[in-house]
Amino acid sequence: RKDFEDKVYESEDDYVKERGYLVEAMIPLVQTCKDLNRCMRIGTNHGSLSSRVLSYYGDTPRGMVESAIEFADICRSQDYHNFVFSMKASNPLVMVQSYRLLASEMYRMNWDYPLHLGVTEAGEGEDGRMKSAVGIGTLLADGLGDTVRVSLTEDPEFEYEPCNRLSEMAEGRLAATNPGAAERQAAVRPYVDTRDIFGYARRVGTPPEKKESEKVDVSLFLNPNGSVISTVDPKMLSADSAPYLYKELGFKTAVGMPFKDIATADSIFMRTLPAQDNSAGRTGLRRMMEVGTGVIVPAEELEKNPLENAVALVSLTDAVESNGKVSAQLMMIRK
Repeated sequence: RKDFEDKVYESEDDYVKERGYLVEAMIPLVQTCKDLNRCMRIGTNHGSLSSRVLSYYGDTPRGMVESAIEFADICRSQDYHNFVFSMKASNPLVMVQSYRLLASEMYRMNWDYPLHLGVTEAGEGEDGRMKSAVGIGTLLADGLGDTVRVSLTEDPEFEYEPCNRLSEMAEGRLAATNPGAAERQAAVRPYVDTRDIFGYARRVGTPPEKKESEKVDVSLFLNPNGSVISTVDPKMLSADSAPYLYKELGFKTAVGMPFKDIATADSIFMRTLPAQDNSAGRTGLRRMMEVGTGVIVPAEELEKNPLENAVALVSLTDAVESNGKVSAQLMMIRK
């Protein structure tokens, strides 16, 4: 967490001792990425170094590199290697020094991880393109870099041309000076982007049609253009809190009664329902449901604490195992 507190370390051991909180916070994320086979970018930004790093290394490229290596050490301790380094700064000189120092440290430790190159907040127009060319181009000329991002203060599609041009120049230089590397690069299948980034089409869904025997009309709380679902806690439905809840959900009110508006949430999701004897909570739910707001509740909670005309939420696994059928208890609630 970023703070601006000045810290004093008498020795490197004192600095390393405070690393414990990083390990505790980082390991769950690393384990999740490892289990799901997801990659991670370890990105150090010159403008957002922690007070711990700033107090020991100062606002320097060395601080950026040591910060990144700390996180990489945590990943390696869990036998997780699916990550890429990024050392961004808005100053091209600092950015180049940071990447060169990181590459040197990796060479010393016999590491070989990809480098993602980029100049943060390069700007727009010629200035932004020149800063990116100075920073990224210098490193590509060094033979460093695996992926490139030109970050301009313009619409995203304008970033492609200068980025692609830098990549082409680097590939041409590589082919002229390192035939072996050029041969390996030529063996990589070229990427062809088939997406149409200039055309836009709204995704349209078709909600289930209401049958004559059903009481609930899902078209009231499922929008074909996308539904807005808000999470609500039972405490929010108390007599004192309900008026504020209606306002937060976008309802119009008259004499304390909620009425749906164009900005009103389509449905609310509740992990737990108010108890049956909680008249204020049940009344608040009933009033919202009467004006067409859906109430979505996990199926197991709905079986224990029934609410008529609520929508039971089940996992895809449970739905497949039950062949799409609902329990007898939920059937009773529907009736």
